[in-house]
Amino acid sequence: MKTIRRVITSGRHFLKECMYGSLACAGSWDAMRLALLLRMSPKHGDHDARRSPWKLRLRGYDHPLWLRPHTSDALVAREVLFQGEYDGIRQCELPDSARILDLGSNIGLSVCYWDYLFEQCDVIAVEPDDHSRTLLERNCQSMIEADRLHVVSAFISHEAGWAAIERPGRAWSYRMGETSQAQVDDKTIPTVTVPSLLEEADWDVVDLLKCDIEGGEVGLFQSAGDWVSRIRHMFVETHPPYTNEDLYADLRRAGYVFDVLHDESKLTNGVCLLRQR
Repeated sequence: MKTIRRVITSGRHFLKECMYGSLACAGSWDAMRLALLLRMSPKHGDHDARRSPWKLRLRGYDHPLWLRPHTSDALVAREVLFQGEYDGIRQCELPDSARILDLGSNIGLSVCYWDYLFEQCDVIAVEPDDHSRTLLERNCQSMIEADRLHVVSAFISHEAGWAAIERPGRAWSYRMGETSQAQVDDKTIPTVTVPSLLEEADWDVVDLLKCDIEGGEVGLFQSAGDWVSRIRHMFVETHPPYTNEDLYADLRRAGYVFDVLHDESKLTNGVCLLRQR
């Protein structure tokens, strides 16, 4: 009984909290469902990313979202959709038809947020994990059907090849591991490059690059000289020991001239929003 009361109280608090943003749970039942999912989120590794997802509806967004219980999905939803992780991008005044490259798309909640902000946007979403990518495609089905979303089953890297997937904790922290050509099998995942994605999509510029690839940003931005000039804005999450300042240094070495619109160092990572001059 105490647990039920805590869930109800948490749900009410969460509904009140998210009323201040542009997006909110569609009603009290959705808030309660999300509160329960948050309580079910494991403190360390996800218990089973293959569990059947729960439906969540938002006020202001026409399409239902699906979150898996006993995983980090609810934590991602709270951070991205309600706590304003990407709200700073509003100040960039991107066109409604923005071209967005989303690196490390997880279950697609950031893609849904782009769809909410920019109703005619085109998105390339790169996600290596099968279970997360399947839910991404479900959450973003309407964009796929409208031919505004291309989902790439791969890691992003500075070079094409193959990599293993490491699962040290929650689904949001899966990362690229090393492998050799001799080890390539059905458990390895292809790596693709930014230039190859832009060439395939026939994009000359990218209005927004979002990058959250759990440490893979080090090699990516240390070798960004042949493509970074095509990026108008970027939102990057850095992971120790790589810092925001390391990122800025790598970008300057690549000849990228930019303004820092937002810079924040958190306990476990850094985030920054940059605009090309």
